[in-house]
Amino acid sequence: SDSKAQEYRLKPRDTLRINTIPNYTTEDTVELSGEFVFPGRYTISRNETISSLIERAGGFTPQAFLEGAEYKSETARDSQAAQLRKIAAGVERQLKSKQVGSETFGAEAAQPGAIEELITGDYDEFLGRIVVDIKGVMSGDESANISVQNGDTLHVPKFSSTIAVVGEVYEPGTFRYRENQ
Repeated sequence: SDSKAQEYRLKPRDTLRINTIPNYTTEDTVELSGEFVFPGRYTISRNETISSLIERAGGFTPQAFLEGAEYKSETARDSQAAQLRKIAAGVERQLKSKQVGSETFGAEAAQPGAIEELITGDYDEFLGRIVVDIKGVMSGDESANISVQNGDTLHVPKFSSTIAVVGEVYEPGTFRYRENQ
């Protein structure tokens, strides 16, 4: 082994070139949580897809509820938040132009940014959600297989054999799910 080390020992005026791996960074990550065989934070490369991430995570556990998967994208979140701000600004302009302000909606609604806060606050937990067909991704449907981006998250919950019935119903509660009933 000493002779091999001598073969590769640098000598004066030698040049050593170390290339980087194209499109590789340790800073771009996606979080996989829930019913993955190996959940965790994964470093991604350019044009990485959901299917390749699922494969790297070892697939799903037998208890995975694929229909309940929740995919969130930071890019989609930013875009949706910008849209909500535009809507809120339009509503505020309409309220001001009609001079409804504090008489009809109270002093809080007349405050600058109150409508935006009301709208974005109500939708905050839903911002960034993208509907993804995980079963389609797993069956090889390329139209369902989207590219992931830094900061995205994918959560696959455990299948629950219960259903919660709430609201204006005769008998609210949690019931055991039985197929075809």
